[in-house]
Amino acid sequence: MIRDIEDNKVNMVITKDLSRLGRDYIKTGFYIESYFPEKNIRYVALLDNLDTFEDNSSASDITPFKAVLNDMYAKDISKKIRSVCKQKRENGQYISAYPPYGYKKDKNDKLAHLLVDEYASNIVKRIFEMYINGMTTYSICDVLNKENIEPPAVYLNMNLVHRSKDYYKWRPTSVQKIIKNEVYLGKLLQGKTKKLSYKSKKKIDLPRELWIVEENAHEPLVDIDTFNKVQQILERKYNTRNRNREYLLKGITYCHNCGNKLTFVTKTEKYKDNKYERRYAICGKATKGQCIRQYNNYDKLENEILSYIRKVCILNTNSDTYKKAILKKKNDNTEIIKDYLSHIKVLNEKMESLNKKVEQIYEDRLNRCH
Repeated sequence: MIRDIEDNKVNMVITKDLSRLGRDYIKTGFYIESYFPEKNIRYVALLDNLDTFEDNSSASDITPFKAVLNDMYAKDISKKIRSVCKQKRENGQYISAYPPYGYKKDKNDKLAHLLVDEYASNIVKRIFEMYINGMTTYSICDVLNKENIEPPAVYLNMNLVHRSKDYYKWRPTSVQKIIKNEVYLGKLLQGKTKKLSYKSKKKIDLPRELWIVEENAHEPLVDIDTFNKVQQILERKYNTRNRNREYLLKGITYCHNCGNKLTFVTKTEKYKDNKYERRYAICGKATKGQCIRQYNNYDKLENEILSYIRKVCILNTNSDTYKKAILKKKNDNTEIIKDYLSHIKVLNEKMESLNKKVEQIYEDRLNRCH
């Protein structure tokens, strides 16, 4: 609809009532008070007796309050749904749309405990076995792809909105998710994330102590010893990779010749029958033949830059100018903080007053409905 409005294909928008336009009072107000008038769009809410092209002051005056009430209704419904979902998780019911790869839902009761999927469970066990035997996640993917084994998203028929070009192939991230997932120990771990707000789709991760965990919720696919061995291998590889490939200068250094950002690589070199790793800096365009292909010793570059930064810091922190600037900054910040606290106090008082008015209007409306 918005696209049609921008293309001048629409001159009027009609909804049953205001809530059908939206329950977010901020966005609803934006469309009614700003967007529609700017685009010369007539908006009509039938049951709310609202017509933006007619001079109906009483309906227009009450519109913001109705938008707030609609928003409160959406918030109340969101709380009830979250409460029901939490209760189901605490009762040991699996409420996610898709079961973990290797399991399936009970056809008679989809909220009951998970059942073992004979075909997919064998693939999961095989992945754990291959990883313990020294295969990397990339080599495991190669084996599964060569055997035309469907990846989890395809096998579970997930209706994903955005599908990558590798949707029908196994990827290292898919293997990592499997070998890290405690669900294969028979545990049910739910409530690991939550939405930032009922108005936002963004999710945030919760600390483990807030997860809802149920032991022995279903049949395990791997034993605890196998799972722990895999985690130890993962931890060892992760620590080694991070230690050898931690680049402090990443993203902040540029090529002297073309101005492109430098990229950093770690190479394994051999000297007198001994292998060791050396880190290099190279222009990103050099690999494409668009700049001079020259490898520079990264560690030497990093040490020289850090040495120069230390000298500059020591020189400036001992100067009288620096000390005066710090003292002035502290005084300025104290005054700014006082102003902010005073402003926050006024805003809180206004907010409290508005909340009381909205609650009173909401209660009055409920009483009229009853």
